[in-house]
Amino acid sequence: MKHLQLFALSVIALIAIQGFRYTETKRQIRAAEDYLACYSDVRDQFRDEAMTPEFAAMHKNPLPFHLTNATGETIRFEATDGNQASGYFIKSKKKPITGFLLFRNGGD
Repeated sequence: MKHLQLFALSVIALIAIQGFRYTETKRQIRAAEDYLACYSDVRDQFRDEAMTPEFAAMHKNPLPFHLTNATGETIRFEATDGNQASGYFIKSKKKPITGFLLFRNGGD
């Protein structure tokens, strides 16, 4: 019986020691040489890198944006590919009447 208790105590002590020594290996961001060997298009490199948790950890989450002083209006128009697109139109206060159209591509 003493041998069984000693064995159980030894196993528990060994597990405790290993638990204190365990450190999780952190994935490192790839070196430039790895990219040159594995990729033919730089956009694939950036896309793959941006999907890693390490890359996300280097960037803060953006704060939500709320438009407070709307000086223009949202407009919709047909894009060159035939799909509907939207933009924000702000009329110029000076003559000749010109405008500034700002739009964002929602795709790749």
